[in-house]
Amino acid sequence: MTDDDESPLRPKETHSDESFIEYLLAEPTFLGDEQLLIIGRGILTDIGDIVDVLAIDSSETVHVIFLPHGKAGPAALDRLIPQGAWVSELDERGVRSIFAGYRNDFTLDELFGSMFGCALPKDVNHRQILTVVAPSFDAEVFEALEDLADRSDGLVRAVSFREFEDGEDVLVQTKRVV
Repeated sequence: MTDDDESPLRPKETHSDESFIEYLLAEPTFLGDEQLLIIGRGILTDIGDIVDVLAIDSSETVHVIFLPHGKAGPAALDRLIPQGAWVSELDERGVRSIFAGYRNDFTLDELFGSMFGCALPKDVNHRQILTVVAPSFDAEVFEALEDLADRSDGLVRAVSFREFEDGEDVLVQTKRVV
């Protein structure tokens, strides 16, 4: 918005999972304080579900990022928990395989070292953080996510994601709510 333009920012009518992923790629701290290296997108699990985004942080924690289409309802929990259980069973080879299927221009070791300034340890995926990212949350789901976060010492999170428009410009807001 320019000084001459008095039109306020307007909430964007629709948002796409692709735009969220593009923002996360452009700004690795998009979901909070931790830098995240995306290691996979649209990963088909052996339980027949699809993990939207898998990422890793500097402490070798793997992040399972679930993007419900619109408001996060009960289905978000129905999918997030089994996805987290599936990811918890991945060993180093499984993590590397997912990354190799996602990117073939660099190795996981190269990008991890470039982003975090250290070698990827062998104890990768010793911990998982499950995050639901949505424009809004059903009240019961929000309460359940809060309860899970309390019981898991913060390993379950909820982040609100909103886009606002001003002509051709888009402003993105994320806020960790659980």
